[in-house]
Amino acid sequence: MKIKKFFMVFLICLFTFTILAEIQPYQIAEVQQQIFPISTTYKQGIYSLSLFNGYKVTAKLITPNATATLITVDSNGKLMQFIHLDETDESVKLGTLHEGDVGVVLGTGEVAISPFK
Repeated sequence: MKIKKFFMVFLICLFTFTILAEIQPYQIAEVQQQIFPISTTYKQGIYSLSLFNGYKVTAKLITPNATATLITVDSNGKLMQFIHLDETDESVKLGTLHEGDVGVVLGTGEVAISPFK
């Protein structure tokens, strides 16, 4: 009998004192606007830069004793930047990237692209 009473009191307390979390749709949109894309590193190849849509970015060579050339092309095929990186402490502003922009990295070095606003 004591077990039944304890179990009933436990269930009542459990359902009474639990809080159900609800997230409102407008809160999701506010949170998504505050998230920055993560900076990434790129080796030789062709990459889509759509991850950085609407963000200003910088490029930096991170491999010592190596060189890299970074070419950025917009979605219409227009050349935006042609940059030769040969020093690791040099950071170059690429401007604002948009949906469909493409980056080409040539050379043995790795290039880090980081957003800022």
